[in-house]
Amino acid sequence: MTVFKRGDSACYIIEFMLDGQRFKRSSGTTNKRAAEAAEAAWKAELRGDGKSSGLPPMTIHEACAKYFQSVTLPNGANNLKHTTRSTETELERITMFFGANTQISAIGPTEISNFKTELLKTVKPSTVDRRLGRLRTVLITAKTEWGTLAEVPPIKLFRLNNDRIRYLVGDDVTYEKIWLELQAMAWNDPELRERLARVNAEWRAVLTDAFEQARREYGIEMPLEALVSLVLTFNVGVMVERLGGIETGHQALLDWIDEWLSR
Repeated sequence: MTVFKRGDSACYIIEFMLDGQRFKRSSGTTNKRAAEAAEAAWKAELRGDGKSSGLPPMTIHEACAKYFQSVTLPNGANNLKHTTRSTETELERITMFFGANTQISAIGPTEISNFKTELLKTVKPSTVDRRLGRLRTVLITAKTEWGTLAEVPPIKLFRLNNDRIRYLVGDDVTYEKIWLELQAMAWNDPELRERLARVNAEWRAVLTDAFEQARREYGIEMPLEALVSLVLTFNVGVMVERLGGIETGHQALLDWIDEWLSR
């Protein structure tokens, strides 16, 4: 493989000979491994590798851009601006690592492992999971909705401690009590009701962005807005029961959810 840097370019340059012809262009990335992956993908494209699949080619740049335009922005009405921007930043960093011209079909277990290793040098495992999850969602969308990828490579996430998932139903009953008391007060106070609605909208925006990924990955057919509402109202129901001293079946339900998510 022949990738190198020029003094006037931050990105690696790809240059090689194939069938007596010289090919040269920017890799679009500052990461050498990603540049090498982009070179391999370009060579495969020139040789016509994978044409038998009948799938149209798509680069990681095209996939991330299409995902942002067709998935992230349409949900913008429900998302906070900073949530949308966070998604855009994750997609930009994914593109930067693999190289804008890398075909998504060239991203396999080795490339994903390299991506994970590089991320762990600078960010926490939770951030690595979020970025890997975003990549997986893009690839799943490319396969199931755009028809530009035959198979999604396995992407193994860290199995993080899930204490934070249990937060609202176990650790902070005081918070739950205050939140429900505020809602009860808001029934007869329009100004307070408006303020609580804004807080609810912020929670809903965060869940909408997070669940959009999960819904695609797990093949949940329920509309995204309905799924978010189901979880929000489910959580309120659990809170009300716990404050009334009722915990029957709660642990069994949480254990079942954990088992289902780990399949």
